[in-house]
Amino acid sequence: MQIKRRIGRKFRWGVSRIVKRFRLLGAQLVQPDEVDEALASLPTAIARAELSDQVIIITGSTQGFGLAMATALAKAKARIVVNARTAEDVDRVTRRIQDAGGKAVGVSADISTAAGSQRLIDTAVGAFGRIDILINNAAVLGPCQHRFWEITPIEWQEVMAVNLTGAFLCARQAAGWMLRHGVAGRIINISSGAARTPVRGMVPYVVSKAGLGALYVPSESGAGRITATSVLSI
Repeated sequence: MQIKRRIGRKFRWGVSRIVKRFRLLGAQLVQPDEVDEALASLPTAIARAELSDQVIIITGSTQGFGLAMATALAKAKARIVVNARTAEDVDRVTRRIQDAGGKAVGVSADISTAAGSQRLIDTAVGAFGRIDILINNAAVLGPCQHRFWEITPIEWQEVMAVNLTGAFLCARQAAGWMLRHGVAGRIINISSGAARTPVRGMVPYVVSKAGLGALYVPSESGAGRITATSVLSI
């Protein structure tokens, strides 16, 4: 149990170190070379954690920070569950990891739906037999540079569905499995610096990320103890 806790602390430290660097770039001031620099340092941070054979689900892991995490964690010998909505993108990233000698399975699923989140968890367990870590990374920006009263209910709901409801659904499914099977798992929510320093013209995104930062998965007594953490990116 102590080893598990040390691994969890090292892993959370590695992820938080990188996403905090993203936060400092500023949501509207990001330059491609700065993003590349931050992503390039991700493998070094993750290498500090002992993740061999850990099963890690990463939602929204076919591009950007999600892709960088999936690739780096696979190099650290973790078993990766790749996820996105588009099957072609999922297959491409899964093959990329496998071709590099890593272990990965892909799940094209819309995690904003109960059926999609259930399929994600079921596929992970079916392929690798367990779940150790869930990273809720999937997100959409939604309308940008819109004044508050110009945002439509549909635009609002689309952002909340992915950024907040999807994270809840996946955490609910993952936590339930971990507790039933006595796994001391980790749930990491990728929130945003925008939740603390709101960005003008991006109200749905800001509100969704603030809510994600408050998403709390209570630990239960007994063999299965879950640690839930939120870390900040853009």
